[in-house]
Amino acid sequence: MENTKRKRGRPPKRKAMEFEGMTYEGAINNALDKEVRAELDDTLAHKSEDELSNDERKYLKRKREKKSYTLNVRFRSA
Repeated sequence: MENTKRKRGRPPKRKAMEFEGMTYEGAINNALDKEVRAELDDTLAHKSEDELSNDERKYLKRKREKKSYTLNVRFRSA
């Protein structure tokens, strides 16, 4: 029987793939969310402060403060 010193503290974090445990639809939605978020961030970065709507100002403020938020997007067919 061998005496080995045990490491104390938290066990090491298991690195998981980003989509692990998600359904196919969930993985697709996650990828689309990231794409839409990146496109929105890019669009808002090129607007001046006086061109922003109240919702866009709130979005940028929360992003700076790193708060979570809900963004509702509505589509209408013409």
